[in-house]
Amino acid sequence: MLIDEYCSAFLRDECEISGSTDRLLNAMFKAARQLIPLLNLEGQGIQDLLHHHIRVLDDVDPYFGPAPPIEHCFRAIEALGFGRDQVRRIRFVPKAGTSTAYASALNIDEDLRVVGNLESGAIWYRILTHEVGHLLGNTFSPRWPSIVSDPIFPYWGELLAELPSLFASTAPVLQAVLEIEGSEAAEVAAAMRRSKAIEFIIGALRAEFSIEVWRDASSSFDEIYHRISAIYGLAEPEPNVFFPPAIKSVTVPLFVHQAFGACVAPILAQFVSNRATKLWQPPIVAPLLIGELYPLWSKRSVVDYLLDNGCELTASELIDSLELI
Repeated sequence: MLIDEYCSAFLRDECEISGSTDRLLNAMFKAARQLIPLLNLEGQGIQDLLHHHIRVLDDVDPYFGPAPPIEHCFRAIEALGFGRDQVRRIRFVPKAGTSTAYASALNIDEDLRVVGNLESGAIWYRILTHEVGHLLGNTFSPRWPSIVSDPIFPYWGELLAELPSLFASTAPVLQAVLEIEGSEAAEVAAAMRRSKAIEFIIGALRAEFSIEVWRDASSSFDEIYHRISAIYGLAEPEPNVFFPPAIKSVTVPLFVHQAFGACVAPILAQFVSNRATKLWQPPIVAPLLIGELYPLWSKRSVVDYLLDNGCELTASELIDSLELI
């Protein structure tokens, strides 16, 4: 699908928003604004937040050693209950010149790859487990979602990728993966949670900025940056801190989908965790993901799923979920 066609479909159902989707987006934005004073981030710049959520993890980086955490990633996904054969066929391919990693979009003869400028540290543990999460979702989903029929379905992509990453950052999994004491695992998990909370704010900011770009065609990018920063109580931003692409239409789907991964995945993880506790010994969650959440990707919206399972989609509920996963 061409970018313009995709964005036309997206805008039709998402940027002229009503009902439960509007409710969820408003909860995301409200939660992010409340998190800023809770985390003592008032007055910082947006660029500061982009760097701060990584710096939060500096103190726990030594636990992951000097090499890219590829083996840690394998151990974590296996600890969540995915079979060794399902995980070990994924290949990690170093590629210089990129600032992050990405999962290959295709499953060709079961050749699954995560490609990127692989580095060491806790943030790369999170990135790699997220990208493997994409490949797991692609493997177990019955089909790719239809963007035309309902643009909300793509939100499952970032959500399902983020779930393994979130669970891989919990203390029980970290204790097994890093082979450390429970108190040390709790320390690493706490740093991961704080970093995730800051990433939540960044995701909401990007989503609100992206939607505003489409709603206000008369303002420049910089004018919208300043307006959104003021709403969130942040310092004046540097130009282009959100790194918008040259084609403005790319911005909305990319940032809103990523925001759903950062902001909504924790509450979905909380639900999965509660169910897994009843059905399997935690942190085993793979059976629930494979049996319930992956098949839903092509069948219904995330918002409806959350509402039907008891979520109220309030700002306080989203904030609480960051501490409970």
